[in-house]
Amino acid sequence: MGLKLGRLGAVLALAILLGQNAVAPSRAQITLPEIDVSWTRLNSGMVGTSNSVITARDIERSPAQNLPDILSREVGIQVQHLFSATNGSRDGVDLRGFGAFAQSNVLILVNGRRYQDFDLQGFDFSSIPLNSIERIEITRGNSSTVLYGDGAIGGSINIVLKKGSSTAAANRVEGLAGSYNYWEGRASAAVTSGPWSVGAFGNAIDSNGYRVNSALRQRNVNATLNYATPNLGGYFTVAGDRQFQGLPAGLNNLPGSFPYTLETPWQSNTAP
Repeated sequence: MGLKLGRLGAVLALAILLGQNAVAPSRAQITLPEIDVSWTRLNSGMVGTSNSVITARDIERSPAQNLPDILSREVGIQVQHLFSATNGSRDGVDLRGFGAFAQSNVLILVNGRRYQDFDLQGFDFSSIPLNSIERIEITRGNSSTVLYGDGAIGGSINIVLKKGSSTAAANRVEGLAGSYNYWEGRASAAVTSGPWSVGAFGNAIDSNGYRVNSALRQRNVNATLNYATPNLGGYFTVAGDRQFQGLPAGLNNLPGSFPYTLETPWQSNTAP
């Protein structure tokens, strides 16, 4: 009886050893790759069909001279021109076809922060100097709701402004002229000293507009004080905009037979 128990104990010991050897590989330590959390949401490695980025270089090379027209070149973006459409003043930008309800469903951010806090408030794209933009991050669809919450079902447009330390910031002066007595002046300046940098960007626009009583007079400026070290950073931004926009109003229906062609398509109803 003792011999049988001894043999049984040896068999059990051997089975336990084999069992330990069998499960040993499953206890091996698994090392996961490092995760880089310093990228933006729309870094080049993450941009897909629903996301796109417009850089300062793209803006400089674009034939468009206002922000809504630059945005309209991207897939899925429609622009509604209102008034004279000079410099994109009061234009509506629509993502994913929301039309008149785009103001409630397309979120506009500046430096990652909500610009409009109220529903249907809208956003005047002409209030930001074009030469002050470092990049524009466009996110289409419901993914913007996950990132930013309410008001972004159609998508979001994040306008990131230049700082004095931005590689795209430079000291320059530009002048533009066009039809309907259009002229524009742009100026930008950037200074860096150690961890401190200052950037200032502004423009001035005068135009009579395409239609009668649709003149635009606009002055805006954006200035940023930036402090950046390997362990600490911050910035302070001041922006100002002054605008006069004429309202051309509609045209009364002419009596008589239809259809008819206006002799002066730029005319407007300015009667009280």
